[in-house]
Formats: sequence, C-alpha cells, structure tokens
Amino acid sequence: MGETLAPVQKRTMNVKEAAEYIGVSPTNFRMNIAPSITPVRVSPGRIVYLLQDLDAYLDRLSGKALQASGPTGWEQFT
Repeated sequence: MGETLAPVQKRTMNVKEAAEYIGVSPTNFRMNIAPSITPVRVSPGRIVYLLQDLDAYLDRLSGKALQASGPTGWEQFT
C-alpha cells in the first residue's frame, strides 16, 4: 500500500490567522502587536508572521521568556 504522509505543520500565519492565534482582532493585531514582531515578506503585497515569533511574543507577555533564560556557554561556570 502507499505511504501515509505526516501532516505539514504550518510555520507562517497571515494577519487574520495571527490575530486569531494571539486572541485579538485583526485591527488590534495590526495596531498593537505587529509593530513588535518582524514580518516576513513572501511576495509583493503578501506579509506573514512566523509561528515561532508569535510564540516568543506570548512568552514575553507571560514572563516565560525571562524564566527560560539561564546561564549559557561559559556564564554557567562564573
């Protein structure tokens, strides 16, 4: 029989999808959130946001970004 392929994980979202993911309206996203996230221009007139950037934004809001950061490299030995 044929192989079953794993579903493709989506890495980008447009404004409407990103707003829904964050839990705000598209207008709120454009005005308040999008300026703090680097957009990716995939073609003229088409801008998307990386899922990992949206997750990082939520982590910053929740304080998880600070909790997760610990000593790295040689800092752990000083």
